[in-house]
Amino acid sequence: MPVFIYQAKTRDGQLITDKIEADNIKIVSNKLQELGYFPISINQDKKTEEITVFDRTRFRRIKKSDIAIFNRQLVDLLKGGLSLLKSLTLLIAQTENPLLQEVIEKLRDDVKEGATFSNALAKHPKVFSGLYVGMVKAGETGGMIEEVMKQLADFSEKEQALIGKVKSALVYPLTMIFVGILSIFFLMTFVIPKFVIMFADIGQTLPLPTRILITASQFLKNYWWIYIPIFILLIVFILQYIKTERGRLAYDRFRLHMPVFGEILRKEIISRFTRTLGILIANGIVIMSALDIVKQTLNNKLFSQAIDDIYDSVKEGKGLVAPIRESKLFPPMVADILAIGEEAGNIESSFFWVANVYSRDVENRIKAATSLIEPIIILIMGLVVGFIVLAMLLPVFEISSLIK
Repeated sequence: MPVFIYQAKTRDGQLITDKIEADNIKIVSNKLQELGYFPISINQDKKTEEITVFDRTRFRRIKKSDIAIFNRQLVDLLKGGLSLLKSLTLLIAQTENPLLQEVIEKLRDDVKEGATFSNALAKHPKVFSGLYVGMVKAGETGGMIEEVMKQLADFSEKEQALIGKVKSALVYPLTMIFVGILSIFFLMTFVIPKFVIMFADIGQTLPLPTRILITASQFLKNYWWIYIPIFILLIVFILQYIKTERGRLAYDRFRLHMPVFGEILRKEIISRFTRTLGILIANGIVIMSALDIVKQTLNNKLFSQAIDDIYDSVKEGKGLVAPIRESKLFPPMVADILAIGEEAGNIESSFFWVANVYSRDVENRIKAATSLIEPIIILIMGLVVGFIVLAMLLPVFEISSLIK
């Protein structure tokens, strides 16, 4: 439990400084008031702060779904006519995630001390992205914070809905693969060795498929423990390689060129890129700043390089359509639609149109992919199990023919 150092005055005006253990500052304040003290300052002990954060975040973290709920609740409270300060105060009690609760408390305290909401959000870059902070800042400048928060809520909910569809679509195929691997492992380590004992008494050369299967079964049974360190070392190597510049580039390129899912990922990134850019431009953020913000949200090195090219093109006064048309990452239709919007002086509408088209396309492709994956998995598992059964039955057929 974290330790807090506090300064408070007693009822007779005496100043005291002491330490107290509690889950958060709010509980400390309540305890001090129950004791009849008047809190002046409450700060977490720096010696325990790092340990506390580490212990909590080992098992808890602030998810995007938590932020989506926070956005919607804040919009509803602001629509109800409550001030930002009062809304944040109410959200502290309504938030279930303790880490997010602490963040909201800090936001409330900063706003109470006179800081703008965007500056308060900027102090928590791991929780609120550059897109989030930039849009809120634009909303404050234009005096439409409520509308901006609604856009952020809608945006995060659409993003969560798409992620949810992808996850739910993959649950059944992954379950089938897991069960299939377990079944094959059981056959190779427990069932086939019993057949080996029987075949040893035949005294004849076994068919090639049977010999291959028996060799694989014996290796798997006797040396299964080798796979564990190899698997761990392989995962560690891949993770370390991805952290390098070259490794990250190779990893992102592989993701975009995967069969079936590579095209889905590409169009999902394009949808997110155009929607985010459209929202930022519609809220008065200049194109250069908007591109900087969007670059941080895509999480793909290849697209980040493409955005750098777009940034340089805009900086040189050449516009953003030309580098998009030259890039192999964007289909020609994207450049064509944006060119029309740029000429008409309403490019943000073109961004939204492209985003909606590709968002629907991603959903349709996910449905098609999942309906295709299931029979493919069944076919592969059927072939593997069929090979095992055939390899075990071939010696039996040979014995039967010899007896006849």
